[in-house]
Amino acid sequence: MNQIKKNMLDIFDIFENFKNDTMSVPSINVKETETNHQIQVSAPGYKKENFQIDVDDNVLTISNTHSEEDLDKGELWTRKEFRKESFSRAFYLPDGLDTDKISAVYEDGILYIDIPKIKNLKGQTKKVEIK
Repeated sequence: MNQIKKNMLDIFDIFENFKNDTMSVPSINVKETETNHQIQVSAPGYKKENFQIDVDDNVLTISNTHSEEDLDKGELWTRKEFRKESFSRAFYLPDGLDTDKISAVYEDGILYIDIPKIKNLKGQTKKVEIK
């Protein structure tokens, strides 16, 4: 009977690890002010240098690879739950943002990405020359 319970626990552990690895997508908040849009990514335990932020054709992509590995490579482990995780989130950016001036700060487990709006976009008058 104990062997059956042990096997059941192992099955649930495998399922739980599978669920965590595939569902590892950080939560986000998106805030708009008069001057910018801010994306906040909740990613505690990640290293700042592993984040990558790209903008391509008005799509902002945030990604990171997080790895927890043992330092004692020569030891025999009975159980090891450290794992490598990665995520990627993509957002369509609205018109009127200055993607050349995006800034980011990683502080207390939260990645803050500020995307400034282009100044004087509203009410701007432009004359079009007819050729």
